[in-house]
Amino acid sequence: MTGDNAQRQRPGFTLIELLIVAAIFATTSLLATTVFSNIQTTQRAIQGKQRITADGRYVLETIARSVRTGTINYAMFTDSVTPSTTITKFSTKDQDGNITCFRLNTVTKKAEVQTNAVVSCPDSGSWSVFTPDDVVVDALTFTISPTSDPFRAIPRASSNCKVTTPIIASGSVTAGYDDLVGACICRDANDCFSGMSCTATTGRSVCTNPLLQPTVTMVITTSTANTAAGERNTSTLQTTVTSRVYR
Repeated sequence: MTGDNAQRQRPGFTLIELLIVAAIFATTSLLATTVFSNIQTTQRAIQGKQRITADGRYVLETIARSVRTGTINYAMFTDSVTPSTTITKFSTKDQDGNITCFRLNTVTKKAEVQTNAVVSCPDSGSWSVFTPDDVVVDALTFTISPTSDPFRAIPRASSNCKVTTPIIASGSVTAGYDDLVGACICRDANDCFSGMSCTATTGRSVCTNPLLQPTVTMVITTSTANTAAGERNTSTLQTTVTSRVYR
């Protein structure tokens, strides 16, 4: 009897103790799962941010390389499309005269390039995408300085002046090309191309180019496409590059 009583009285776990242990185990498992899920989400966000940043840098560096080895194609601008404001289409000209155009396609949200293009870079040309399929380019803008071509050739005809038909008063040219002076005569800066100055020289005012190297500031905003809710990443990059062509 003594042995049987001792065996029956051996301590064990009560129901309450088992429930407490189960609750602690469930809570610990839930916390561990939550932490692991958060770590995975953070890693995906970091990887996505790194990828779209790298893609944005690739776009900017591609355009910057074209600027460094050539110069800004000022000939693409007209009275209705001027470089004095932020623009979404930009082009360069290399030392062989080849034109390369860049733009943001606002419909497909992709950065596009056109090589061996015509001076005006028409939208009807053959454009090629150079950003990955899963990356959206939300914005791509260019700001040019100076707004007038500092390498503009010395005028040899009226067509080289903004005032193409010379205005003559008192027997002398007051605006437009004067072959005796060999320059574009101006009354004020409005008679010159955008960015040029109307500078007094030997009693006459002539249009002069800015003494600056062509520079373009580029800003790009990229984001990931087709991502789960709450995991969309956006990156904005900016760079300024100067042409290395000197004349």
